[in-house]
Amino acid sequence: MLDADQKVSLTEAIEQNDIEMLEKALGEGADPDQRNEDGDSLLYLAVLSERPHIVEMLLNAGADPNLEAVAGEGETALHTASLNGDETSVAALLMAGAAADCPVRCGDEELDGRTPLMCACSSPVSTAPEVISLLLAAGADVKAKDALRRNALMHMIEAGPLRRTNRLLAATGSRNEEMVLQIRAIGHLLESLEKLGEDGRGSQSEDACLRSAQLLVESGIDLSDRDGSGKTAMDYAEAHGDQAMVFFLQGCPEVRMDAAS
Repeated sequence: MLDADQKVSLTEAIEQNDIEMLEKALGEGADPDQRNEDGDSLLYLAVLSERPHIVEMLLNAGADPNLEAVAGEGETALHTASLNGDETSVAALLMAGAAADCPVRCGDEELDGRTPLMCACSSPVSTAPEVISLLLAAGADVKAKDALRRNALMHMIEAGPLRRTNRLLAATGSRNEEMVLQIRAIGHLLESLEKLGEDGRGSQSEDACLRSAQLLVESGIDLSDRDGSGKTAMDYAEAHGDQAMVFFLQGCPEVRMDAAS
């Protein structure tokens, strides 16, 4: 069993990308499922620090891919990697046996029932479609709903570029000031691109969002689904002024049939 100082060293090794220190500790029998003083798992810290190679090291050392990222909060490293749009870490976690449909159970109605697929759909980065593809291929339920009965498509529409960025900030916390500043800058850039109108169409955020929506539709998401307040995905798109999504949904056969009936 490592003492407190050694745990701090392992945490620092992950945050500082010190592979030699990490390899030495794991080689000497360090528990890859241990937590730091804040209750964070090493696997979660590796995902949070965007170190997919360390995620793979920990998994190869026997880290549990379904361990709660933060003790008592219900999320796993897969939720965070999906929200980050970290395709490499998501692939490694799924390969190691991470549950693609694991729902959050933390007692917060806004978060309860959220799956990794919903997190990927809320991601502000352009790799979201690739992550969504990985999750769907691993058996993620495209029809799953959270505690408020929102499905993955509703999460995607509800999380515009800046709102998606704020969700990512909430996941990272305030421990890495440089990362927080970078994420905020990306969020404001995406928001500015979204406000450019017709001339700004085709930005990565919008393109990724529409490609992700297409994946969900092709995988059988029910566009007539209603959330706990009776709203459909089209209602979400119209309420948020997301004209690109409105046009996309209007082009879906299921929506056209509903409109005609």
